[in-house]
Amino acid sequence: MTVVQRTSGDMRLNPHLHVVFLDGAYHEDGTELVWNELGHLRTGEAGQVLEHRSV
Repeated sequence: MTVVQRTSGDMRLNPHLHVVFLDGAYHEDGTELVWNELGHLRTGEAGQVLEHRSV
Protein backbone atom coordinates (compact mmCIF):
# COMPACT_ATOMS: atom_id res chain seq x y z
CA MET A 1 0.00 0.00 0.00
CA THR A 2 1.32 3.43 -0.91
CA VAL A 3 0.05 6.82 0.24
CA VAL A 4 1.26 10.03 -1.38
CA GLN A 5 1.64 12.92 1.03
CA ARG A 6 1.90 16.27 -0.72
CA THR A 7 2.56 18.66 2.16
CA SER A 8 4.48 18.76 5.40
CA GLY A 9 3.04 19.70 8.77
CA ASP A 10 3.43 23.41 8.05
CA MET A 11 1.57 23.03 4.69
CA ARG A 12 4.65 23.54 2.51
CA LEU A 13 4.81 21.52 -0.69
CA ASN A 14 6.81 18.44 0.27
CA PRO A 15 5.70 15.44 -1.84
CA HIS A 16 6.79 12.07 -0.50
CA LEU A 17 5.55 8.50 -0.19
CA HIS A 18 4.55 6.38 2.77
CA VAL A 19 4.82 2.68 1.84
CA VAL A 20 3.90 -0.54 3.66
CA PHE A 21 5.51 -3.76 2.40
CA LEU A 22 4.39 -7.25 3.35
CA ASP A 23 7.04 -9.78 4.38
CA GLY A 24 5.17 -12.68 2.85
CA ALA A 25 2.11 -13.60 0.86
CA TYR A 26 -1.37 -15.00 1.34
CA HIS A 27 -2.61 -18.06 -0.52
CA GLU A 28 -5.92 -19.90 -0.50
CA ASP A 29 -6.08 -23.25 1.26
CA GLY A 30 -9.58 -24.47 0.59
CA THR A 31 -11.81 -21.77 2.01
CA GLU A 32 -9.14 -20.17 4.22
CA LEU A 33 -6.43 -17.62 3.52
CA VAL A 34 -3.07 -18.77 4.83
CA TRP A 35 -0.12 -16.44 5.43
CA ASN A 36 3.34 -17.60 4.26
CA GLU A 37 6.04 -15.51 5.89
CA LEU A 38 9.22 -14.84 3.96
CA GLY A 39 12.43 -15.67 5.77
CA HIS A 40 14.98 -13.02 6.66
CA LEU A 41 17.86 -12.40 4.28
CA ARG A 42 21.26 -13.41 5.56
CA THR A 43 24.08 -10.88 5.24
CA GLY A 44 25.56 -12.71 2.26
CA GLU A 45 22.19 -12.87 0.50
CA ALA A 46 21.65 -9.14 0.98
CA GLY A 47 25.10 -8.54 -0.52
CA GLN A 48 24.20 -10.67 -3.55
CA VAL A 49 21.06 -8.61 -4.10
CA LEU A 50 23.06 -5.38 -3.93
CA GLU A 51 25.77 -6.67 -6.28
CA HIS A 52 23.35 -8.13 -8.87
CA ARG A 53 23.51 -6.31 -12.18
CA SER A 54 21.14 -6.77 -15.11
CA VAL A 55 22.87 -7.57 -18.38
